[in-house]
Amino acid sequence: MRIEVTPSTDPVAVRLVQDLLADLDERYGPEEDGGAAWLAETAPHYVSPPSGVFVVAYLDDGTPAGCGAVKRYDDETGELKRMFTAPAGRGQGIGRALLVRLEEEARRIGYSKLRLETGSVQHEAVGLYTSMGYEPIEPYGMYKDHPHTLCFEKRL
Repeated sequence: MRIEVTPSTDPVAVRLVQDLLADLDERYGPEEDGGAAWLAETAPHYVSPPSGVFVVAYLDDGTPAGCGAVKRYDDETGELKRMFTAPAGRGQGIGRALLVRLEEEARRIGYSKLRLETGSVQHEAVGLYTSMGYEPIEPYGMYKDHPHTLCFEKRL
């Protein structure tokens, strides 16, 4: 497996994000706005240097296996976004490897904390985050009133 920093506008990255949205629609039902608010909050300029990064994981055979991003939340805090492991990469440690790489990138950018939001039916994500030292926090920002939201934070 390899993980590469990639523009979020790259066709592979776009396809993985589309797959992520389809996965979320399947789990929670379609968003009324088609995920437009979520996509706008993580537009390419938010997940690009100098304050953000987007990464794609590939299996050894070159198959795209997952993605994730860091964007600026505040001066000391990055926010994890677009974490997704494609079905072809599940059960192979892709999510953990993506998270480790994103933490490294966040430190390189200068963040001392990472926070994130995930959903209550994404049990595998919750398990990954808690096993990697993320602790529950109160819902924040656009997630405050969302019925399925779970938020976490970690000091880097």
